[in-house]
Amino acid sequence: MFCRSCGENIPVDSVFCPNCGKNLLEVAERRVPPEAETETDPILEEEEPTIFRFRRRRTHEAPIDEPDETPADLSADDDEAPQRSFDWHQFSARVSLTRLFWVVGLIFSAVGFVVGLAGNIRSALAWILFGLVLVVAAPKAPEASQQNANAADDAAESPTEHAETLNEEMRD
Repeated sequence: MFCRSCGENIPVDSVFCPNCGKNLLEVAERRVPPEAETETDPILEEEEPTIFRFRRRRTHEAPIDEPDETPADLSADDDEAPQRSFDWHQFSARVSLTRLFWVVGLIFSAVGFVVGLAGNIRSALAWILFGLVLVVAAPKAPEASQQNANAADDAAESPTEHAETLNEEMRD
């Protein structure tokens, strides 16, 4: 083994260099780079659960490049911006209000039946009657929802268009 300070040949088990007196342990400590101290042993890394290995790899990856566009570059024109709103007509086509009333009404009636089996007749009758009211009201629901949809379409018109429509109706 050689002294890193003076280059003299020294015994392997020496703590100090016999020629220059330099502490060999101090030199060995400085020789280890700080990054090497923080890295983990690959054997230990294999024993960790997969999620921890994934997180460790993610932290050592290169940073992702920022996009060229900044929020100031994006246009704020209302005409070009897409209108994001929920399409209620498509939703109502998938889940009809009639079906919803029937299902909820039957659930309430079933709960009433179970409550009746437990011995509480008044509560059971209340649950069953409420379920029956929902089932009876179910056929009326689509008509009401269609009227509400028409009213919403009328309200969506601008005031000028609405006034013109009223004038035309009054002339006829």
